[in-house]
Amino acid sequence: MSSTDPADSNSRFQKQARTTEDLLQTQTVGLVQLSDFRKRRAEAIDAKDRDAHESALSGASGRATPVGDG
Repeated sequence: MSSTDPADSNSRFQKQARTTEDLLQTQTVGLVQLSDFRKRRAEAIDAKDRDAHESALSGASGRATPVGDG
């Protein structure tokens, strides 16, 4: 029986895209004031929206145009 690290076996099940909550968790460590948290949360939501918009645009531009039977 080989000794494998459970973290290695779970790595294939990790999320591929970071959620807004993940961004907030990393960006809000050590914040003291609520206003700082609100600012970081708004920035994280805006960044996530931009990423979603950019990926939607890149997906739409990558599609082939159908050719008619002319």
